[in-house]
Amino acid sequence: MGAPHTHYYFGPRLLALSDSFVDVQVGNVFVKGYYYGRLNGSILPSVTFEQYLSNYFEPTDALPFLVEVLKSTFPTGVEFSDPSKLLEAGIPEERISTLATELAQVVSFSRKTEYRSPEEIERLARTDSELFFAAHQLSSEQADKSSGRFLGSYCYLITASGRYRRGAKKIGLRDTVTTRPQTLMALLELVGHIELSPTQFVNLFENPLLIYAVTQSWPDVQALLDSGIMLHNKSIARLRWDLAHELHNQIVRVEESEQSIDIEDETADTSKAEQEYINLLRSAASHGYRRIPGLDLLMKSLEKAEVDMRSKEKSIDEKLESHEELEKMIAQFGKRKQKYLRRLASKVKM
Repeated sequence: MGAPHTHYYFGPRLLALSDSFVDVQVGNVFVKGYYYGRLNGSILPSVTFEQYLSNYFEPTDALPFLVEVLKSTFPTGVEFSDPSKLLEAGIPEERISTLATELAQVVSFSRKTEYRSPEEIERLARTDSELFFAAHQLSSEQADKSSGRFLGSYCYLITASGRYRRGAKKIGLRDTVTTRPQTLMALLELVGHIELSPTQFVNLFENPLLIYAVTQSWPDVQALLDSGIMLHNKSIARLRWDLAHELHNQIVRVEESEQSIDIEDETADTSKAEQEYINLLRSAASHGYRRIPGLDLLMKSLEKAEVDMRSKEKSIDEKLESHEELEKMIAQFGKRKQKYLRRLASKVKM
């Protein structure tokens, strides 16, 4: 179960991300669900990720529990079946294995490959192959009736991926049973069953430009998140602009000062790194980026302390000026009175 590991990786930074980065960088559906639930208020702040996940996952018997979750979510009439059992009428094992091999190669190039073992990839490809042939077999009876008709088959695999189409083509089979979610959503909107905003509709597509923009910006985004800076309501374009014009350089200065501390170890002076970090927080705030609540309180306290310090420095400067005038006056007195006046001056300085 990858959800706990994914959530642990992002930690508190998850809720500081924008939805664009969550859609591209967060691969686990449960972690995404928790993010959007917290964002829209359907999940209370007091609910931890572990509590949320317990409603969808039972570690002692994961699959039967998830089926129960799905049954309680979908309307009456939806059936749940093992795809391998739907193939009892007989699809040659050789064909299933051949398609599974082709699908495994396609899956190997996905962004999630680095988190999956070869055995997991092989198992996923086998399941995909069985799903495809089950849908293809169930639709074959309607082939003559549905010929040339839009979504005229008996059943479909709803997927945003093109791997079934590519895999089927490689084994010389025409894919007539997969459809993308945006196609169905568009149809449902036309017949009045749902209403989609333009943004929601576009989000149904896999956007390679968005994926590229997010991937290119991710190292700087991680640095901002680790610094306690939130990215809510910031578009990719705005973030990339701010990084290019100021924030990236400030992040580099923070990282360089921290690297010098690592090199010098215990002898390092941390004041420069601390100041660069404060400069980054202030620079981000000047561009409209919010900080996490605890850090916000800390910065307010720091700013107040700096105001107090400037006030004290002004007072000290005024006293020093008066002491300088006093020194000039002391020079006009005899030695004994000079010592006496200097002792008084030192008491004032203290």
